[in-house]
Formats: sequence, structure tokens, C-alpha cells
Amino acid sequence: MERRLAAIVAADVSNYSLLLSRDEQTTLKTLNTLIDEIFSPAIAKYDGQIIRLMGDGSLIAFNSALHAVKFSVDVQRFMAKRKLSESYSAKIAFRIGANIGDIVRERNEIHGEGINVAVRLEEIAQPGGICLSDTIYKQAKNRITEDLSPIGERYLKNIEEPVLVWRWHPDDQQTLADKTAANLPVKKQFGRQILDPKVTSSMVDLYMRSARLALSEAFDIMLSRSRTGVPLDLRDIHTIIRSSLKGAHDPLGPIYIESCRNTRDLPQTLGEFLTDAVNGDDIVFTVEMLQSIQRIITSTQGLTCKRTALMQLCSEFLHERELPRVKAAIRFAFVEA
Repeated sequence: MERRLAAIVAADVSNYSLLLSRDEQTTLKTLNTLIDEIFSPAIAKYDGQIIRLMGDGSLIAFNSALHAVKFSVDVQRFMAKRKLSESYSAKIAFRIGANIGDIVRERNEIHGEGINVAVRLEEIAQPGGICLSDTIYKQAKNRITEDLSPIGERYLKNIEEPVLVWRWHPDDQQTLADKTAANLPVKKQFGRQILDPKVTSSMVDLYMRSARLALSEAFDIMLSRSRTGVPLDLRDIHTIIRSSLKGAHDPLGPIYIESCRNTRDLPQTLGEFLTDAVNGDDIVFTVEMLQSIQRIITSTQGLTCKRTALMQLCSEFLHERELPRVKAAIRFAFVEA
């Protein structure tokens, strides 16, 4: 028995049985042409090993995750171009799934969890498109230029653990939400729906603007108290700011995040994560920051100058220092599907 790690690509023809029943001769002839002109050259180009070729499904093993992904993209891109010029070829569409995992060769047969996941990913791929496991995506993402979209965790048939899935289609012009609703329906009890990274980024920007307004109100409270002669120690400043920030994240409650630094067992809402980031002892409200606020409030400057200085401090901290760090810490945002 031989065991090794490989990048596995599974492919099949969408509606293959239906095409055969309608015109078996033309379907087989066209499929053989596609194998000769597209599949075989692409396999050779990326040093793939054929495990099974066409019929009701194909399996190809690659030594490189990057080669497996590039092979998949090339095939689907070539197929999309061919459909523009040949009428019957347009009726044949491949679905492709790719994954990295152990494969086992025994008695001239190849088995393994890596193959099973690739096959199940192919089954949920859109005709003409590709679904990748997060495992293979992470290995190849820095060297591919295609814009892949995360579509959430999926419970795949006969696979115990959910798989985070990425997808790509050569002519997909819909939004991620439209594509998911139209082509990859998710049962409510199954996994998560990953938000488009651009949406996540916009939500973080919105929160930072809300946080700025919340801090502005907090500064007004502090300045008002200082004018009455009530001294503000560092704990008072921290309490006022924390209370003001609490309301800034309320609209983000239904959205959860997976972060690089989250050690919680339960999902953390985006609002909770951002509040922790802006209000955490290791990031924002360090003694140095609280002391800076205190110095401005107790200075001899006029009220307008104090407020301007406080807002400048707020802007520099939230937008110039913390915004890039917060975005970098978020792996992805999701809603429970």
C-alpha cells in the first residue's frame, strides 16, 4: 500500500446522462474531441497523473496545489471560449472540484479522503465553474490572479467535517449573494454563509465611522464634566469611552467573524470583535492613550482647541493606526446559514 499527499482534481460533465440519451453519438464524439484538445494538453502542461478520465467522471492528481488550480482554471476558461464558436460544445459543461489530501494506492486502485472531498466539491460546482477546498486555496492563492469568492462552509455528502469552499466561474457577473442564492442553495442548518471580503471591509469602515461619532460624544461628556470642576481619572475616562462605544456596534450584531486572534469557543460578532479591538488593553486603551486624553482635557487650552485635539487623536488612532490592523486580523466574516 502506497500513501502520498496530492492535489486532486475531480471533473464531470454536467447532465451527462441526459446528453447521452438525447444524442449519444454526437455527445461521445464531442467529449473525445474535448479530451484530446483541452484536457490532455492541460494535464501534460501541469504534470498531472490521470487516475480516471471522463465517462461519468475524471480524477487527476497533481504534485502541486498551484498546478491543480491552474489546470482547473485553464480548462474552464478554454471551454468558455469554445462555447462562443461551436454550437454542440456549448451543450457540454464541466464541473470541477479540487482538494489537497492523502491518497492511497492499493491493488492498482486509488482511494482516500482527499479524493472524496474533491468529488463532493465537483458535485456542488456550477456548470462551467470550479469549487476549491480552503486547504488547496491557501496553498495556491498567492500565485493565482483569478478572483475567487468564499461561499461558506458546506457539509458535503459522506464527509464528516464541514469544508470551507471557494468558487470561481469564467463569466460570472453576478454578486456573490446572487450566485449563492441562484446556484448553491444552503440549508439553514448547514454551515455558514461567508460575506464578500469587500462587504466585510465596508462594514469595518462603517463601524470606524460610528466609533468616531461615539468617541465624539464621549469627549463632550468629559469636557462637560471638566468644566464643572469634577476631576477625571483614567478609570473615569475609560468607563465613559467604553459606554459610548457600546452602542456603535449594535447594528453589526447578526454578523460574525473568524479572526486570527480569536480564542473564544463561541462565534464572536463583528461588533464585539471591533469593540474589543478598539477598546482592548493590548491595542487601544493603554495607559499611554488614556493619559493623552487626560492631558488634553486638563490642559489650559480653550474648549474648541481641546475638542479639536481630542478628535485629531481619535482620527489618528482609529483610522491611521488601528483600521489596517483590524482588517488584517479578520480572516472572514459570516452569517449563520
